[in-house]
Amino acid sequence: RRSSDLFPSHDNSITLYQHCRKFNIPYIIVERGALRDSIFFDPNGFNADSISYDAKYWDKPISEEHYSNLIKYISDERLLDDSLEQQSKRLGADKTKHNLNIPQNKKVLFVPLQRPSDTVIQYYSGRIGNFDNFTKLVADVADKTSSEWVVVVKRHPLEVETPEIPGTINADNVNVKDLLDIADKTLLINSGVGVLSLLWGVEVLHAGQAFYGQDGVSKNCSTLDEVLEGLNWKHNSEKVSRFLSYLINDFYSFGKFTTRVVPLANKEVLISATTHINFYQIRLPFYRNINLPYRDKADISFESPLFDRYKGVRRTIS
Repeated sequence: RRSSDLFPSHDNSITLYQHCRKFNIPYIIVERGALRDSIFFDPNGFNADSISYDAKYWDKPISEEHYSNLIKYISDERLLDDSLEQQSKRLGADKTKHNLNIPQNKKVLFVPLQRPSDTVIQYYSGRIGNFDNFTKLVADVADKTSSEWVVVVKRHPLEVETPEIPGTINADNVNVKDLLDIADKTLLINSGVGVLSLLWGVEVLHAGQAFYGQDGVSKNCSTLDEVLEGLNWKHNSEKVSRFLSYLINDFYSFGKFTTRVVPLANKEVLISATTHINFYQIRLPFYRNINLPYRDKADISFESPLFDRYKGVRRTIS
């Protein structure tokens, strides 16, 4: 089942997941991945809970073909305007710094906020505990970091309110890719923006449990001292490439998503609902890879005589 169906606010759903893991009952988690067009089918757990991200699967030399695919994906991602969530128009690094009144000589710590109600916040916050503790940590970092740094915070696109975090620069209306263009480090709990940061070559400090929380790939920082130390930490670029290559070439499936923003029952919370996925590459557990031609429309029109028998059904549905 999709993890968004599995985990929302239903205690019995997480209990069911834990029961399956405890008694080795087979299951597959199906969820949107952290990269553009990506989705995964995971029989080993959800997010940081899964062994599918263990180093034994990805920490190995990259073939020439896979390396070429990785470079192309990174290049395309950095050029395209598409993002997982709706974003403002891109402006470029220089214009972004100018609009945010950031001097060119300042280093930028980018903090992409998550949704307090997200599954990964509720169940995988790790040592930081919760969203409120994280915003307090960000405020402490903004107060204690050296004058060569500025802390830039962006609200999650589907959230309505931005928590007040003293000493930080608000970038709610700035495209996430522009912020990655100007970032020197990224600090977050366990957001998928961490993977985007890796694509940009930006070091990632994560305060919670993250599936990309791998040795040499990112650094776990849950206290002020750890973050301040982490500002001088450098990732292992070869390990980052290997991890990204694994996601892109081995683990993730890919398809074009059709989504729309809809309110939940109380109408105060918005979610991004996926209504259709047009797959062009499928990677299923225990099955061969399936590559499909991407089509903007069906090869056969619904007006074809092949569909005559269904016309009455279509009229009933519509």
